[in-house]
Amino acid sequence: MRALYSDGLPAFLSFDTPVDSTWPQWVALSRRLQRVSHYHKIIMIHQSFLGRSFKSPQYMYTRWASTGAAKNIIECMSTVLTDNEPQWWVEQAFVVTAGICLGLDVFHRPDPDLEFKENKSWVEKAILLLHRWQNSALASQGARLLTSLLNERAKRSEGARQTISTDNMGPTCIIQALSDAAEADANDCRSPTAVTQINSDVWLPENMEFDPAIFEQVMDSFPLEVGLDNNTFFGDFFTELF
Repeated sequence: MRALYSDGLPAFLSFDTPVDSTWPQWVALSRRLQRVSHYHKIIMIHQSFLGRSFKSPQYMYTRWASTGAAKNIIECMSTVLTDNEPQWWVEQAFVVTAGICLGLDVFHRPDPDLEFKENKSWVEKAILLLHRWQNSALASQGARLLTSLLNERAKRSEGARQTISTDNMGPTCIIQALSDAAEADANDCRSPTAVTQINSDVWLPENMEFDPAIFEQVMDSFPLEVGLDNNTFFGDFFTELF
């Protein structure tokens, strides 16, 4: 893939080739789309290992490559090339995927971590980008999803919740927390002094207000070649709930 991107591109699509003012307007748009598509493919290659990368240093490269590609997608899409750009849903899907990738990374970092603040700001940039496509249902749902992720992460204030090490976090954390919170509300019998058994694969925040159906709505909007594959990545999220 690297060879195709570096050596197999037509000259007019390569960012190493200066833009010619006589080129038609669509060339600049195509160059950007080609570039974000390349970064998106990096995320797709690593998606099967992304959940493990939050727990095991063995998969640290996957975490680094995926978050780096996600930032590049958001950076590329932040540039307005023309006054009347076409709204391509595939670009919106790329931004949502990038935001999810960085949002999950934020969930697995402590507040003092410098990368926590940086990656959180990138998710916020992704939300602003999605708001730019006001007439897109996909962009609207994606912005809602990313906003919900940040809102849930913001609830984890120091001292307000039980501190759990990153070893107890996994890709099922959000959905598992939803399931446990709903069960607790239904039974209304949890003692504030009771000792809770912590699953080694999940993080259990309280008072979750996040709707898991949003995940399904957004991901069902993507064909498999564009969005994160539910079977290999988001399957972990829904296994505990369904």
